[in-house]
Amino acid sequence: MTSAGTSVAGTLSITLRSGTCDGTVVYTEPVPSGGAFTATTGGAPYTTTNDTFSVATATAGTYYWKTIFTPTSSFAAGYTDCELSTVAINDNP
Repeated sequence: MTSAGTSVAGTLSITLRSGTCDGTVVYTEPVPSGGAFTATTGGAPYTTTNDTFSVATATAGTYYWKTIFTPTSSFAAGYTDCELSTVAINDNP
């Protein structure tokens, strides 16, 4: 996270949740350094490497990626985002 050209340090949590943004956590993205995170101006977006959780017919449904950034400085605001991840299952080869 950046603010006026300055990096803001903090911790980052990325989870995949079932049903709603506050639903059951079905996958937790491993974040380098135990969640400690510093973004720099112009840095690349974070890309998931999820290859652990898969959706099958038995677990079909609605899933949301929820990210929470908690800054270590009391002068910076935290950030929470939740986005729908649409999953379609086609079992007709």
